[in-house]
Amino acid sequence: MSLEKSVSNKEIKKALFDMAPLKALGSDGFHVLFFQNQWDTLGSVVCQWVQGDFASNNSDPELNNTLLVLLPKADNPETFTQFRPISLYSILYKLVVKPKMSQRRAQNPKPSH
Repeated sequence: MSLEKSVSNKEIKKALFDMAPLKALGSDGFHVLFFQNQWDTLGSVVCQWVQGDFASNNSDPELNNTLLVLLPKADNPETFTQFRPISLYSILYKLVVKPKMSQRRAQNPKPSH
């Protein structure tokens, strides 16, 4: 099955507002909260961009720019196990990926036991 189905403004907005507003900055330097608070101003442009990405099925390589950060779990960490890794990626990337994953789940539901 194809994942090239278009995505609606409603699906994009739902994906955004389902995200934790202050969980972590994106690699673009913005919290989700910024996009949520500015939805009335930015929503149509964000939707147009996400829908364009769906239509072209060819994402901008810079969109998938992810920063990996190691946060220390202890004072003076000496091994990798003493760090907690987190990944920071752009909010727009999340807005493309979340609806695509929702479509994939809808097309391939988990078998019931």
